[in-house]
Amino acid sequence: MMRRPWIARIYPRIILPVPLRRMGSAAAGQFFYRDSGIELELKTNVTGIDARSREVVLADARRVPYDRLLLATGAEPVRLSLPGAEASHVRTLRSLADCRAIIEHAKTARRAVVLGASFIGLEVAASLRARGIDVHVVAPEKRPMERILGPQMGDFVRALHEQHGVIFHP
Repeated sequence: MMRRPWIARIYPRIILPVPLRRMGSAAAGQFFYRDSGIELELKTNVTGIDARSREVVLADARRVPYDRLLLATGAEPVRLSLPGAEASHVRTLRSLADCRAIIEHAKTARRAVVLGASFIGLEVAASLRARGIDVHVVAPEKRPMERILGPQMGDFVRALHEQHGVIFHP
């Protein structure tokens, strides 16, 4: 069994219990949240986060207190409209099936290009490096996740990946 890469120690993550991962359905998720005492607000617009009072401000003016807050925005991957983007060796990671396909391709790969320096893209880069694959990350920004984490953390994240052999191309 492969150990999780170094990047797993840097990024916080929620790991679903095995039964929930196996079930993989929305109903299973609802039971998990309910049984774990987690309030789930779907399709709700947030207008602010008041960190001092530990409240989320919703578009309908409700204020929801929190002990811990997880922001899951439901972002979709950017689909490339370039020649070759639909080739069989080009992958997008959004599902367990996508993950399995990437792992299968990684068994024979020597090099990989990861487009985007998001949390998911960088974890893919770290996982591929852990398998001994040369990895190049192509992203529009000089510092990974600078908009989210700021320039110092962006520099730290980039340096950490570079120490493990990831090459960045802004």
